[in-house]
Amino acid sequence: MHGGRVAVAVGDVCGHGIGAAAVMSQVRAVLSAYLAEGHPPGRALRLTSLLAESLPAEVMVTVCCAVVDPAAGTVEYANAGHPPPLVLTPDGEVSFLNAALGPPLGVGEADDPVMTRLAFPPGSTLLLYTDGLVERRDESLDSGLARLAGRLAGPAGPLDHTADSLLALTAAASEDDVTILLLRTDPAPPGMELALTGDRAGLAELRERLAGWLAASGLEPDDAFEIVLACSEAAANSIEHGYGFEPGPIRVAGEFAGGAVRLVLRDRGRWQEPRPSERGRGLRVMRELMDSVEVTPGSGGTTVTMVRNRRSPAAD
Repeated sequence: MHGGRVAVAVGDVCGHGIGAAAVMSQVRAVLSAYLAEGHPPGRALRLTSLLAESLPAEVMVTVCCAVVDPAAGTVEYANAGHPPPLVLTPDGEVSFLNAALGPPLGVGEADDPVMTRLAFPPGSTLLLYTDGLVERRDESLDSGLARLAGRLAGPAGPLDHTADSLLALTAAASEDDVTILLLRTDPAPPGMELALTGDRAGLAELRERLAGWLAASGLEPDDAFEIVLACSEAAANSIEHGYGFEPGPIRVAGEFAGGAVRLVLRDRGRWQEPRPSERGRGLRVMRELMDSVEVTPGSGGTTVTMVRNRRSPAAD
């Protein structure tokens, strides 16, 4: 998946048959509406619990919901008595999200459930499921959770294959319905490296290549325009203060890290301080457009490191 924030939820209700299915359908509809309105997971669960409070005492509803923000590289979740979600990172490691666990809906105090935000790097997979996937007779729940984590761990394959493999863990004699929900964000876009000559043609090539890389990476046009402008200013500074307006080699490297764009520009020139009448104009522009700018001059050249977080809202 790619684009804007995505809200997901999986729930379960004790009991079987039409009555239990009807309750779960109501809870799902109400929770989905609150999440669609933009409520964070904890608040959405609290508002939904008002419905659960009107249900018969013997009816217990558990729900886990999460909001994944691919641009920020985070997952925010709250859990009302449900089995803990799992996250599979791009390097194949699996972890349980068990820091935010509260009572089932309609049980306990009227506070919003505990909510936690964690890193969710590009290419990560989120798994939500019902307890029928891990529970077996004459076996502890911990054994079922360990088996689930072991099955999910390792290199990520196609989601449909992963789903089939996980569903195969269901006990043959299980009477519970099993639901799983898998969500995977797009992997991090490849980095960019560019070697150019610090002259008019080199600046034009830099702007074209950088704009194309940012667009292919799904960055919003307004963000991309300002990043290109800042990098162009940095290259122009290298030409002026590093090479004294003479052509010289410049290398530019770009990468995405945690939803931010990081650019590193290096030259081999000898830094010359700007004249008092021109002091810092290009640097001021760069700092207004980027979230951080570091200029490190040295005997072998100057390195400019710039970081820019996404500012424009991603399209849904």
